[in-house]
Amino acid sequence: IAQMHPEYLTTLSQTHSSWLFGAVAELIDNACDAGAKRLEISIQKGTLKSPEVSEVPMLCFLDDGLGMTHKDIVKMVSFGHKKPEQDDPEQIGRFGVGFKTGVMRLGRGALVLTQSKETRSMALLSTGYNE
Repeated sequence: IAQMHPEYLTTLSQTHSSWLFGAVAELIDNACDAGAKRLEISIQKGTLKSPEVSEVPMLCFLDDGLGMTHKDIVKMVSFGHKKPEQDDPEQIGRFGVGFKTGVMRLGRGALVLTQSKETRSMALLSTGYNE
């Protein structure tokens, strides 16, 4: 079993450091890989129970793609794919790092809610939670 230090999420955020829209493009590409015909991107206000900050902006992506099973979402938050050179139409992403690099460039965390025909799942990646 491979382990990763939580600070690696911060390292990943530097992948798109020269071009912020590359991070957004990664997330759009994942929606397309999932067969999405519709994608909404919005900025909403989130509320925190913190004395220093009460509201934070949230960048939201909502699509009508196939959704992910629990197994799929575990693969999404894991690092790398076994055979990136193979073109697998069932696989979302090619190398297994785009989602992580994209969301860590855009913010301090990502909450993913997904639904397939069989399951509903969620995943959290957060540098703030690690602190």
